[in-house]
Amino acid sequence: MREYTSFLASHIQSYALFQKASDRFGLTWETSLFLFDHHLKTCYPNATELSQEMVDIWCNQRETEINNSCIARVNPIKGLICYLRQRRKTDVEEPTLP
Repeated sequence: MREYTSFLASHIQSYALFQKASDRFGLTWETSLFLFDHHLKTCYPNATELSQEMVDIWCNQRETEINNSCIARVNPIKGLICYLRQRRKTDVEEPTLP
């Protein structure tokens, strides 16, 4: 499993382990979580909590993406946010998918 390094690293790691134990964790999910973690570390190096802006910027459909590619990239992040909300770690809303 990859190493996460943003301010959200411990939560992403816990979520990844949860998904892996549930047998729902594959390469696409691992890659999406890793890239989201990298986005947080690069764009918000001093952040200490997740904001709606961080999620919205990452989850917006890119010009080069078709709907299915966007859904595949965003679904793991949507799951992470749901996981965090259930544990009262964030009040950020889950992204909507195309």
